[in-house]
Amino acid sequence: MDTHHITKQWKCVCNIWSRFTSMDNLRINKRIFTWASNRANAACKNWLYIVKEKFCSLGFFDYADVTRSFPKRIIGVNVTEAMLRIYINDWKTCVNRIAGTRDRGLNKLRTYRIFKSEFKNRRLL
Repeated sequence: MDTHHITKQWKCVCNIWSRFTSMDNLRINKRIFTWASNRANAACKNWLYIVKEKFCSLGFFDYADVTRSFPKRIIGVNVTEAMLRIYINDWKTCVNRIAGTRDRGLNKLRTYRIFKSEFKNRRLL
């Protein structure tokens, strides 16, 4: 199954995350990463805070720990699969809804759901 463009972006973020967490502590990049991670909270919403929140919302609390490193392939596959699963569930909910998105009128996709019952990406030429 092809992946959604959002999952591709998060796979790149996971690669960078894995690279930083597995980096030697003597490197300046790792020190900056650790410093920024210690400052990341609701008052300082840097990119590390956003990534940690995404990992936690997907149920990957271990990945949010910057002191532990995981292979980038494992993180990337797990996060993209979880995000794609959520996206497909949201898509099915949207397509199969009876009312419109603002509960006014009928769903504009009511004819579309007759022909399309499962999520698949189509190749564009």
